[in-house]
Amino acid sequence: MDRERLDELRRQRDLVAGHLAWLDQEIGRLEPGRSQPTPANPDPTARVMIDVPSTEELAELQEWLEPRAAAGRVLSKTGCWIIFGSLLMLGAAGAVGLIYRLYP
Repeated sequence: MDRERLDELRRQRDLVAGHLAWLDQEIGRLEPGRSQPTPANPDPTARVMIDVPSTEELAELQEWLEPRAAAGRVLSKTGCWIIFGSLLMLGAAGAVGLIYRLYP
């Protein structure tokens, strides 16, 4: 159990180190006059895969998600009101039933 956790922590550390090396490389590429730093402990097995979507893909995703998100909010709000109304009616019916039962 501890061995698995240790392996997972080491794997996560290697991923973070690879990501930091990539960030340093990108910063060095964008800043003029700065040399390209090399990672202190390069690990060829640690790779960071980043897939940056294009603006068209982001716009398409936004169009696809927006109506569903709004519909989900409306539906959940409606469901809450339905449950609230049902419980209110049930409570009122219980009170009326209790009154008729206690005072015939």
